[in-house]
Amino acid sequence: MRRCTEDRRVFMKIGYPNTTENTMSSDSKIFKSSHQNLKSFPSQLKNNKTVRTIDLSFNQLDSIPQHIQYFNSLKELSLHDNYIKIIPAEIGILENLENHLYLHNNKINELPITIGNLRKLKTLDVSNNFLVALPEEIGMLSQLSRFISNNNMITTIPQSFRALQNLEDFEMDGNQLMLLPEIFKEMHALTAVSLKHNQLNTLPSSMSACKCLKSLNLNNNNFRELPAIIKNLRELEIVELKNNQLLRLPDFILALPNLKKLDVSGNPLLEQPKWLFELRITGCEVIL
Repeated sequence: MRRCTEDRRVFMKIGYPNTTENTMSSDSKIFKSSHQNLKSFPSQLKNNKTVRTIDLSFNQLDSIPQHIQYFNSLKELSLHDNYIKIIPAEIGILENLENHLYLHNNKINELPITIGNLRKLKTLDVSNNFLVALPEEIGMLSQLSRFISNNNMITTIPQSFRALQNLEDFEMDGNQLMLLPEIFKEMHALTAVSLKHNQLNTLPSSMSACKCLKSLNLNNNNFRELPAIIKNLRELEIVELKNNQLLRLPDFILALPNLKKLDVSGNPLLEQPKWLFELRITGCEVIL
């Protein structure tokens, strides 16, 4: 089991400056051409088999060419903020893709099963697309540390996710999740989970195994009571359940020695427990 680290990793939505650029590094290893109104892959890339970084974000691309398979040295690929609808199966040939694959803010409705071949990939962002399901093959991404799929239409999480033992940040805000599968038993590295704006009313018991979890965001769901497994997550620093259906707050919250923020605002609480005073004395920010 991986030991919890002292420093909390804070994950935020990645921002990109609105600048115009069209650059190729002197050694031809880095190609950036964002904000260029490109409608197809630049011709300069076609014969560059040694490029390691491609950034074609903020353009008007509606497809990815099949010859992308020849970029065997590629380590990071940014295609976010385009109009891409289909991810070709050939993307699975990019087995050296390691740092990130950014596909957010497109019009993708399906991910190919070949995405499971990207065994070195550490960050995958497919947010703000039209996905209704995720392929089981994502569970084959053994090095994945950050998975982001916010604002899609996904109803279930594949059972194969239980194999993502290196996952640290798991974000699926703004989907249509009603129930989480028992996938968390081996996710000992997990430090941040965000599942806000779904339809959840319970958490799986396997989440008790996430002993390094520091941030849990369940805002805007259907919880009527605070999930009891939370008392086992003693590294928690942030617990957010605002805009749910909570009627009462259990005193097991006091058993979380590292808690710094508890947000339960926007709930129909019947009373404010007296022990909240004790929680505030410890320095915890309580938002009702």
